Amino acid sequence: MQFLSRLTRRWWVMLLLGVIVGLGAGLPLGGAVMPGGDQLGGWTGEEWTWSGCGIWNGEEYCFGPGAHFQGADLSGFQLPDVDLSGADLAGADLSGADLRSADLRWANLASANLSEARLDSANLSGANLTGANLRYAEMWWADFIGADLTGADLYRADLNGADLSGANLSGANLTWAVLRSARLNDANLTGADLKYAYLRSADLTGADLTDAYFHSNIMPDGSFRS
Repeated sequence: MQFLSRLTRRWWVMLLLGVIVGLGAGLPLGGAVMPGGDQLGGWTGEEWTWSGCGIWNGEEYCFGPGAHFQGADLSGFQLPDVDLSGADLAGADLSGADLRSADLRWANLASANLSEARLDSANLSGANLTGANLRYAEMWWADFIGADLTGADLYRADLNGADLSGANLSGANLTWAVLRSARLNDANLTGADLKYAYLRSADLTGADLTDAYFHSNIMPDGSFRS
């Protein structure tokens, strides 16, 4: 009985330590999924810990607010609903990643590769996306309020219903972008390339369109601008 009692105490100590580590890191206990389908978090082998950290292809990843992923290869990761608010993802490869409903407020995504990523309903308000690659990204109803997208590449990006109020899109490439019902009020679009962009029902109230380039567009009122 004493032996069993010691085992029981040891089990509870290990459990408590695991919870403390998880809470101290401010990380979820699971949710992220690697490209191969391996669950991050939980007890899925010796490579994973209960703190929301894990090793993938020899690199350690810890998902949570303020995480550091500069230049990390996260291509194809499935991260719906993940909280990466304030995270540093500068230069990271998130191509093809699933970030639907993710919290990326104030995240640093400068020069990040988000091509073909899924960002539907994601919150990127105040995020730094200068020079980011968002080609073919799907961003229905995403929140970009006050985000910095200076020089970002949004070629054929789908921003249907997205909120870009007050966002800085100066010098951005929005060629063939879908901006149906998007909110662009008070946005900075100086020098932006909007040729072939679809702007039906978009709100451009107060937007700065100085030197913005329009060609063959469907405008907010449904008219065609050659």
